[in-house]
Amino acid sequence: MALLVIAIQFSGSVRAHEEKAAEKEPYVAKTMDIYEGFPDWYSPVFKDNVGLSEGAGLFKDYYKPLKMQMYMSPMRHYVQMDILDHSLFIEKGRRDLCIRCHDGINTGAVDDWKGSAHFNPRKTDLIARKTKIIEESIGREIINVDCFDCHADTVKNEIRMPNAEVCSECHERQVRQFNSEKNHGRPNHIQAMEANVLVPWYAEADRRGWGAGQGGCDMCHGISTKCDPCHTRHSFSAAEARQPKACMTCHMGPDHPDSESYGESKHGIILEMEGEEYNFDKPLAHVQVGEDYRTPTWQFCHMYQGGGRFTHNFVSKGIWRMGTVPPSNIEYESSLK
Repeated sequence: MALLVIAIQFSGSVRAHEEKAAEKEPYVAKTMDIYEGFPDWYSPVFKDNVGLSEGAGLFKDYYKPLKMQMYMSPMRHYVQMDILDHSLFIEKGRRDLCIRCHDGINTGAVDDWKGSAHFNPRKTDLIARKTKIIEESIGREIINVDCFDCHADTVKNEIRMPNAEVCSECHERQVRQFNSEKNHGRPNHIQAMEANVLVPWYAEADRRGWGAGQGGCDMCHGISTKCDPCHTRHSFSAAEARQPKACMTCHMGPDHPDSESYGESKHGIILEMEGEEYNFDKPLAHVQVGEDYRTPTWQFCHMYQGGGRFTHNFVSKGIWRMGTVPPSNIEYESSLK
């Protein structure tokens, strides 16, 4: 009889434990600080949001940012719209209203999203496997990634302009690799906005009435806190980001003619002639050299770590000169200094 009572009590406690475990806690997204490991003075001049009241960097008091800089450097300059208060939609979790309003107004953005892996995270076997890994990492099932996931700040109940920290909620490894570029010194991508605004002529342009010219700098240097310069919104395609033209958007022109150098090389010439036959849908780690690519691409060279591994740290293997003075502690094995 005593054994029966113990068994019943044990059974009841197990059932209660299982029921408690079955109660899912609300999902709280975890992000990483992309300025982790940087000096303390970075936050008040690059990260802390000041809207359009002042600039960024050490010359922040000498110029006022343009509205376009809200999108180039959202962490620092994004301002909420006065036209529509989104807080009620966010508080009630009305994901459906995003597409209902924006489809037909921002048709291109909506169409890009509908063709993306965010819309269908199981559209191929490869993407399905990657989605499963992300689900295990964040501890929840992904039906799709919609406007709400990236643009809704559910803590502040307001719209946000996504930056790399938002992307890190699912793509933490890639963002952490990107952040590690700082360990190799400049030039790099993670400090691109610093390089942009710390030169005196950037602030001087605004004082002389040439503020619009700053936009030409921001279009590229905004890569420091955003992922879409390579993974263009709203398709966020990895296949697109594997193509050299994704890099050529910025790495071109008289001050850093990387595009011209590659384009006139044998690698670039062959890519121009036969690029349609390259398989950019394959992850770099799966590429069969000579079969999928006849020649190396920018990404294949600069993201390769050895041993079949690739990284989102683009400068650990070879830092591009970018028109800067080469570091004095580097022993060059060629005359290309």
